Amino acid sequence: MTGKAARIKAAKKASAAAQKAAAPGKSKPSDQGQTAAGGQARNTELLSRIYQLRDRALNAQLRGDFGEASSQLREAVRLSGEYQGERSPTETLLYLDLAGAAEAAGQVLLAGEAYRQCLERNPRSAQIRLKFASLLARTGELAEAEIQARQALVADPRDPSAHLLLALVLERQGKREEAELEKARSRELLTTSGSEKTHPTTAPPQAPSQAPPASEPESKLQPGKQAPDLDPSIGLP
Repeated sequence: MTGKAARIKAAKKASAAAQKAAAPGKSKPSDQGQTAAGGQARNTELLSRIYQLRDRALNAQLRGDFGEASSQLREAVRLSGEYQGERSPTETLLYLDLAGAAEAAGQVLLAGEAYRQCLERNPRSAQIRLKFASLLARTGELAEAEIQARQALVADPRDPSAHLLLALVLERQGKREEAELEKARSRELLTTSGSEKTHPTTAPPQAPSQAPPASEPESKLQPGKQAPDLDPSIGLP
């Protein structure tokens, strides 16, 4: 082999070695294990901080400071978004807590968005839909309130509270015949044997007598005046 050929061959070998070194290689099993362990440790830390923030929010609510509760829960929700892997197991509950605190603080837009985020994560929850429909009815968004109430009935057609809320919303929209049918259905379910055990008979919230103007500020609901629960047992299914 001539000196020139030998130099070319050596250059090719050096180039191939450089390319191999630059190419991303597979992680060693030990590296993968360290990465997984790091992610688990980070998730554990996040959950600890999230629970601390939620505890502070609950204490603030007990003091009647719903604005502070809302602030703590917003931070908890933000941290929940940093959870690695699947969604944080606390995310739906945090959004539900945030919706209630924001509603009580008069932060209607924030409450509505929190309910929407809840439903995105748990679309089959009839009770979350009823809470959202109740808020919408109180703030005069009757068309959307009707949609949410009907979807709640798809999830749980034997809930008398859902039928009654739908009746109130329909009545407000001038749909009196449909409203009377829903009221009758609600009464029928309430008198059905065992329905009181399945669905407590607490009356749903009364829709406002007059819808607020579209230009009303977000604090239309007075601080501390959360839309009453349709069902005292409302929670995550």
